[in-house]
Amino acid sequence: MDGAEFVRRLVAGLAADAAQALVRRLDRPRLPRLDGTFEVRGLDGSVEVIRDRFGVPHIYAGSRRDALFAQGFVHAQDRFCQMELDRRFGHGRVAEVFGPAALPLDRAARVLGFGRTAAIDLEQADDALRAALDAYGDGVNAWIRSPGFRVPVELALVGAPRPAPWTALDSL
Repeated sequence: MDGAEFVRRLVAGLAADAAQALVRRLDRPRLPRLDGTFEVRGLDGSVEVIRDRFGVPHIYAGSRRDALFAQGFVHAQDRFCQMELDRRFGHGRVAEVFGPAALPLDRAARVLGFGRTAAIDLEQADDALRAALDAYGDGVNAWIRSPGFRVPVELALVGAPRPAPWTALDSL
């Protein structure tokens, strides 16, 4: 390797390290607090979420509704970027955030009818399934409304707006 190649690789490595440090710095305030006590409106009773040594949440609740609510809250805490991208893909609305380059994805989702199929499934859902989807969505929305919520860094970097409330249709 000659001197010019060495310098080029060194500069590229330093630039990559600087970019990584910047993303970590931007992301740090967006990371959820995983310990302590949260006051969350919408629960019928107390819920305990214990994370094991791998960070996997284990939910203990007095009712099915509270367990599903907590599951939505925890999912949103841990995976909201993925959830928002999946929701946008399912509705054919990725280009709203990522621009014209994402139009083929939106067209595919709409041609395949993911949103229409989900709407039909929701319309035909029995009361138990609808209650489960609503409880889960209430938990997701509790996280979105919480003081600790920040738009995930991946979405903030592309200028994504604060997300709309989560619905049963979004889950399907």
